Amino acid sequence: MLNKKRGYKSSRKAKTLEEGSAIDGMKIAKEIFENNLTSGQWAYNSLLNGGKFIPDFYRSDLQKELERIIKFQNPYHSEVINDKLLEQIIGKSRTQTSQYFTKILKIELSENKGNREEIKLQHYKWRDDALKTELDLKILAYIITEINNQIKSIKWLFRSNK
Repeated sequence: MLNKKRGYKSSRKAKTLEEGSAIDGMKIAKEIFENNLTSGQWAYNSLLNGGKFIPDFYRSDLQKELERIIKFQNPYHSEVINDKLLEQIIGKSRTQTSQYFTKILKIELSENKGNREEIKLQHYKWRDDALKTELDLKILAYIITEINNQIKSIKWLFRSNK
């Protein structure tokens, strides 16, 4: 399990033959770094090009994506999307983060509806768009909650292995 997170080729098999026999996390991390992409942008491009599997990303890549989204969206929503928000949600679960948006900031999370594939594509499209154009606060609340939950999940994965 630790080898998977360190970037070594894992023994996990891809879901289809077209995707190869093993997922190479280090190769993906290198591609993200060299092309100045975020995890969300990489996943969205992969889905648009027929990819079906989204790998587990490094915690540091997800954290950078969250910070880049907040920095880009800050000029449009500076009263809400700022460094204080990042401080308040860091380390919180999906439920805690969504409650922070709905109860403290009074922002409902956008709904992402459709079948499983449509929901996945929309999710990563919003993450890609968040670095290119102003997004509605409801959509931002949704994607920030989801990214923060991914970060939290990885954190707990490592804690449970000590």
